[in-house]
Amino acid sequence: MNEQHYFLSVPVSAEIKELYSKHLADLKKQYPFKQWPHPEDLHITLVFLGAVSTKKRQELIEQINQTLNSSGLSSFTLRIGGLNTFGNERSPRILWADVQGNLEKLHKLQREINGVCQNLDLRTDNRPYRPHMTIAKKWVGQMEFLLSDDPFTESFVEWDIPYFQLIEIHPKQSPKYKEIQRFNLGGE
Repeated sequence: MNEQHYFLSVPVSAEIKELYSKHLADLKKQYPFKQWPHPEDLHITLVFLGAVSTKKRQELIEQINQTLNSSGLSSFTLRIGGLNTFGNERSPRILWADVQGNLEKLHKLQREINGVCQNLDLRTDNRPYRPHMTIAKKWVGQMEFLLSDDPFTESFVEWDIPYFQLIEIHPKQSPKYKEIQRFNLGGE
């Protein structure tokens, strides 16, 4: 059986995508990484799920909707901060932008949604949640990595999060992420 791969995420604003696009050529020169996401693929992951059957996907959608009806989760605002890395400091695995703003609501949303996934016996990450927006993957530079230019600190763009998404992954396409389901959050 060939199952699709999925994750749940918070979208980023059009302004963030524009800022990323505007600086992408300079970022690529400054930071030699192998993979750079298409601007439309930028997001903040809540829960990575991996392979999920059609039946489990439908159960997940139903359970999330039930949780949203009873949890009191509401919309909130976020903003992108400075750049950082995961992995070896000299040759990092991932270059990412920090997420700031109403982190209390973001963490609550992630806990609730992660709980739904665990109750359905879906694969979840046991590590502590570290919200971020991935900018690039797989360092291929010859020199030691050095963090310098950071376009995300030139203007701290804040945006509203009125919903989150179930995303289907299409690795051979660009953009490679397709929204399958949108989950609306309540108002303030």
